[in-house]
Amino acid sequence: MVAYAVALIAGWPARYLIDADPRWVLSGTIWHGEAVLDGAYRVEWRWAPFRSLANLGFAADWRMTGSGTDLAGSGVARRRSLLLEGVSGQADAALLGALTRDLPSTCDAALTVDLPRMLFDGAKSSVEGEVRSDPGSCASGAERMPIPALVMRATRDGAGVSMATLAPLTQPRVKLVEASFAGGRLIVAPTRTGIALLPFLRNWRIERDW
Repeated sequence: MVAYAVALIAGWPARYLIDADPRWVLSGTIWHGEAVLDGAYRVEWRWAPFRSLANLGFAADWRMTGSGTDLAGSGVARRRSLLLEGVSGQADAALLGALTRDLPSTCDAALTVDLPRMLFDGAKSSVEGEVRSDPGSCASGAERMPIPALVMRATRDGAGVSMATLAPLTQPRVKLVEASFAGGRLIVAPTRTGIALLPFLRNWRIERDW
């Protein structure tokens, strides 16, 4: 009976699992499915049934490919939360623009990703790890300007407060952007140094409750 139930669930279409926006095109099954973002990025996953039972959620191993991107990791989805672990690989800065509309510009640069843990769970959300970029360029309106190699580092303290900074790779103490997440409130803002180096950051700020 248990084996029959597992086989039945594994055959459910992927759309029953993910409530995606129209930019995502879903296919396959919960057991082995895929989602394509903006026609450029393909996420493929394989269900991990025993890990799902151990974590009381839907656990899977996944891989994202396409447009200069090759990322992989594992995840556990529950009703109101998503935990991603061991996210690593290469990506293109254009992926950031595909995932969020909050960026002040569009950029072209190769990224190296190493994020051991990302939790999306309201006030408990946190990010740990770093993302490095090669030298590239960013465009805001009709203007395009070069950017140096950068590094984003994110940490979480014992109280569960997440902090992140963006800095030149060769000058990690020179903060260009600072971010904090505490008590369910996310704040992201450029520093004066960041605005001087990257003028398109001047009027950019994110402040919202999760």
